[in-house]
Amino acid sequence: MFQNYFKIAWRNLFRNKVFSVTNILRFTIGMTCTILIFLWVQDELPYNKFHSNYSNIYRVMANRDFNNQIFSDENMVLPLAQSIRKEIAQVKYVVVTTHSFDHFITYDQFPGNKSNNSKSCKEFENGITILDCESS
Repeated sequence: MFQNYFKIAWRNLFRNKVFSVTNILRFTIGMTCTILIFLWVQDELPYNKFHSNYSNIYRVMANRDFNNQIFSDENMVLPLAQSIRKEIAQVKYVVVTTHSFDHFITYDQFPGNKSNNSKSCKEFENGITILDCESS
């Protein structure tokens, strides 16, 4: 029975060539877009979830206007961190980041660290989690 269905489908593909090509092309484009959107969402969902308190992490962005083009940027002026710390009572800790390229900070680089052993994930006294790029 299935063999007859495949024969009929194969014959119809060659009888209606333009219609078949457009349908196959639409199906291929639709499936490709669906898979790409799925992969993008899967990549975005676990963002910052390696932190112990990831639901309390926020990022301050600025909308900047240069030559009548508005774009968002994460680079902030350094006094902003102290202003946020003083004026917003709900904020416990503020971390300042600049530049859009990657920086790796190891646990050994912090002045309060007395030991020299690096683990893959250290939690500091104030609850900030840092991942070490040189984990063994």
